[in-house]
This record gives sequence, structure tokens and C-alpha cells, in this order.
Amino acid sequence: MGTYYWRETAAPDGYELPDPNVFGPLVLTEDNADQGVQVEAVNSQTPVPPVTGEVRVRKTDSDTGDPLAGAYFELWRETNGVDGLQTDGTDPDTHVSDCTTPANGVCTATTVPGTYYWRETEAPDGYDLPDPNVFGPLTLTEDNAEDGVQAEAVNTKTPVPPVTGEVRVHKTDAETGDPLAGADFELWRETNNTPGLQTIGINPDTHVSDCTTPANGVCTATTVPGTYYWRETAAPDGYDLPDPNVFGPLTLTEANAEDGVQAEAVNSKTPVPPVTGSLTLDKTDAKNGEPLPGAVFELWRESNDVPGLQTGGANPDTLADAGCSTDQDGQCTFDDLPLGEYYLREIAVPEGYVLPANPVSGPYEVTEENSEEGVTVELANDRGEPCKGKDCKDDTHKAARG
Repeated sequence: MGTYYWRETAAPDGYELPDPNVFGPLVLTEDNADQGVQVEAVNSQTPVPPVTGEVRVRKTDSDTGDPLAGAYFELWRETNGVDGLQTDGTDPDTHVSDCTTPANGVCTATTVPGTYYWRETEAPDGYDLPDPNVFGPLTLTEDNAEDGVQAEAVNTKTPVPPVTGEVRVHKTDAETGDPLAGADFELWRETNNTPGLQTIGINPDTHVSDCTTPANGVCTATTVPGTYYWRETAAPDGYDLPDPNVFGPLTLTEANAEDGVQAEAVNSKTPVPPVTGSLTLDKTDAKNGEPLPGAVFELWRESNDVPGLQTGGANPDTLADAGCSTDQDGQCTFDDLPLGEYYLREIAVPEGYVLPANPVSGPYEVTEENSEEGVTVELANDRGEPCKGKDCKDDTHKAARG
């Protein structure tokens, strides 16, 4: 008889040792000796940690395969029963964690079995975000938990545009410096390693583009560094094509690309010959209208701004032609006359005819409007006898009618 305690020292496999691990007191007496005494000792099963495994994503360069640091990822678990990843709406999948790839390019999450997606939210510097940017599904099970599951995610470098700059040519008037529109240019790039521009042959330089100068006179091409030439193929209306018609070389480099390079190309106006006209005299017999050969005329140009013809004095008009004799058709033609007003002065008549009382006729105006057809003047002479004595002005003229 007495008082007793049971002390549990080791629990069954899979069970935890209770705390306290002493059961009692149990008092055994003469009265209860036949039945004995008993204590109840319960054990709880040792909690079994759930199976877990790694869900990974490996980020690499698409060209080299090198690991990439700095990619941002979200890990999502499939929980809404809808195929694919849903990150918003009324019933999205479950966001588990975030990760930025370290130097080895691998993001890792240790989690329970399930279906997972990695979603890339930001690419490493200098790389494009892939499209699509979701990698998965990855299914982690008890069977593969020890090895884990992994997605491969590659990124392509963001294309870096080449350095470019402007290659320009500025077309101006040689005299005024004003910009000229309407000049046609070709832009060529030096590619055959022969000094100067070659546009033909078996190995010419490279034709890049064409341009016609606008109102500001500047042709512009945006291109990569290199050596360039502008070749003018047609001048603006009213201007001569320069000789030489190649401008350059212009060397565009990374250092001057921001400002660009420019050639100055000047054009001179095409000389415009002055407009001239002609004056034709038809000399006839005053009585029968027959042509009279042998009449001699001077042509004078109005130049002193005094009305009428002045042939002497301090400021006479200008003698344009000292003498023209009418031909067999009675005609006398003065060609290549500048525009202006002219007078005809008859200084000699055919034998048997007399000078008119006023040997000057005109003015006759040569204008742009009549320059092509010319001006025609019709004059007639009367027959008469040679003068004698005091009525004769000089011995070179025939009789003058008083």
C-alpha cells in the first residue's frame, strides 16, 4: 500500500512527450487493492511540418545566356481555379512574395505544393520587359519538392539607337546671301576609301538620299557618323549650276553630332540678256509708192530727257547708228536696239528726190511688247530737182524743198 506516480520518459513514435510527464498521485489502499488504481495519460501527435520546396525563376541575357541581376518579380499562387494568372479583378490569384534577382540571376521562394507563376514587373537596366512577362505555370508537388521547380526567363537588350547628327547644305544667292529654294541635291557617303566623291564606276561612293531646298535654303539629312558630300544636280530657276557642284567632304563624328555639320553652297544668277528690238524703215516714192533705195538715215536714241531730237549742244541725244542706206526694197533695218525712244534723221536722198522739210521723224518707242516683231516706220520722198544757189544747204544733200 502507498502513494505512487507514473513518469513518462519517452513518448511513442510520432507523439510528443506530454508536459507535465508525471501522472499521479495514485493511492493504493487495502480497500482498493482488489481493483487497483489507474491514471490516464494522453499524448498528442508530433506536428508534421508541411512539405515545402523551392519555386525559382532564372533571369538571363537572351544573346549570351549570362545571368542578369536587377529584374523585379512577383510570385503568384493559382487559387481561383481559372487557368492562367489573374492579378486583378474580383477574384484574382494570390500574391505570395516579391523578389529582385541577385547577381546569379535567380529568384527563389520556398513554399508549399501548388501551382505558381512568376510575373516580371521591371526588367534590368538596359533590357526590355519581355512580352509576355508571366512565366509558368510551375507545379510544385510532394514528389518534386526536394528538387523544386524553375522557370527560365530571358531578356533582350533594349536597342541602343546609334549616334546620329545632321548633315546640312545651305544654298544662298552669291550676291545677296539670301536663301534659295528649289536647288536639287544628292547626299553621298564616303565608302570606297578614295579621296573625293565618286558617283560612277565599279566602286562608287554610296548614295544616301535626295533633297530639294525649301524656302530657308537648307537641305538636312539625319544620319550616322561618317564623311559626306552634297552634290548639286539642278540649280534654282534663274541660277547657274556651280562648277564644281560638289560640296564637302563633311565629317560627322560622335563629338560634333549634336551640332551637326554644314556646307555653304552659293549660286550666281544666270545672266539674262537684255531685251532688244529692231526698227525697220520702209522708204517709198511719195507719188507711186515704189520702194526707194539709196536714202540714208541716222538713228538717234532719246537720252537727254528733253522732248524732240537734239543732235548738238552740251547735252545732245545719242547717235545710235551713223548711217543706214535703204536697199533695193527701200528698207533699212536697225537691229539689237535697247528698249527706248528713237528718232530717224534723213541725211541723204536718192538722186531725183528731195529731203523732206523736216528730215527728223519720231519718236518711235521700242518696248518689250513690240521687241519680237520690231517697229516698222513708213516714210516717203517727193521727186525734185537739185537745188541751186542760196537754197542749197550743202553739196552732199539733194535739193531741199522750202
